Amino acid sequence: MAQILDSAGEVTPASMFLLIHHGLRRDAARYPAAVAALGPADGEAAAELAGSWAFYADMLDRHHRLEDDLIFPLLLAEEPALAGVLARLDAEHHELDVLLAEVARVLPALPEPGGVREGVALFTRLKDLLDAHLDTEEEHLVPVMNERSADGLRLGDRTPPPPPAEALPWIEDGLDPAVAERVFATLPEGLRARLPELRAEYRRRSTFLREHPR
Repeated sequence: MAQILDSAGEVTPASMFLLIHHGLRRDAARYPAAVAALGPADGEAAAELAGSWAFYADMLDRHHRLEDDLIFPLLLAEEPALAGVLARLDAEHHELDVLLAEVARVLPALPEPGGVREGVALFTRLKDLLDAHLDTEEEHLVPVMNERSADGLRLGDRTPPPPPAEALPWIEDGLDPAVAERVFATLPEGLRARLPELRAEYRRRSTFLREHPR
């Protein structure tokens, strides 16, 4: 994964982008193991996983819409040579959309053994596809993003919105605390003040998933 901070430990135009990648990668690695651990009597754990998946799928959708609507057009205008890479990434977004729909279809079948088998296979496919997709973005897009100024992600009068408040503890899970603190310092004070309650809620709704790191 690309470095979230620069060599001087400062936030870059791509820092928040990469924090979202961190969360997406981490949980994509957790889901196959968590689903495989479900037994027929684990209805509550299956329900918790379904709830955490709804949040994860929303975060992935938000990230892709930000890319499709703002980041990709900006980068294409800045670096026309990225056209082929961006076209491939766009096609992978559609592949991921299909896979997300398949996961949503199988979740109600958990924790039955057949649902578990299919779920493990689907989540493993998701992990493999997403890892390769994010690797491509970090290799080809992040360097261009970081060559720009602090306003580098502006497109006219549009700027990327901050992540939703409930995403902050999700983002920092498994991250070097010093890195999270440095990036979160750029967020509005009122949002940072909510972190203790947001962390408690995140821990409550993600217990089973966090117990199965990979």
